[in-house]
Amino acid sequence: MAALSTYESRIPPIYRQRYAPDYWVIWANALLDRLSGAGILPPQRLAEPVEVYAECWIDKPSTCRDVISITDNARREEYRFVEENGKIRLLDARFPEVDTSDPNAEPPTLTMVFIAPYVPVESLADDMGFDITYENLADTWFRWKIEEQVSTISQECAYWGGRVESELARLRAEKFNRANPPRGRSLSGFMGSRRYA
Repeated sequence: MAALSTYESRIPPIYRQRYAPDYWVIWANALLDRLSGAGILPPQRLAEPVEVYAECWIDKPSTCRDVISITDNARREEYRFVEENGKIRLLDARFPEVDTSDPNAEPPTLTMVFIAPYVPVESLADDMGFDITYENLADTWFRWKIEEQVSTISQECAYWGGRVESELARLRAEKFNRANPPRGRSLSGFMGSRRYA
């Protein structure tokens, strides 16, 4: 995971010094919007401690989009759960209720791993949230945006725009695991295999 300033520093100085940090933030958010619209934005997984109340109930964190797992704090035991009315109910565990009059009593806590929505980039120091799979795309995206500022009809702009589209196609193919489907008629082969003419 790299900050936006890391991607900026990879661009040759003659290009990157032309634009204020606000441009980089706008371009980064445009990239996140493009990936989100294409359905290939990598999931942001967060792990937070959550309190159990009324023996088996847990409130979902406000940033939670989808719960992946609930475990004890040591992450040794995983609990089954169901979502009901925006809250989480544990199916196979009961925890004792805490006496609210005791100031030293602490409610039982568990660890919830969940997918959170992406937060827009606000400065060069913000983390883009990309792993190594998205490095080439980010580098070509920013170079394309720089060339686009100079001239949208130049050969350089067309070249970097084409590289962006090929990277997006590669990510889509990896994400959705779509190999090129065979074309033609299906012919039954030896021992139940299929061949295409």
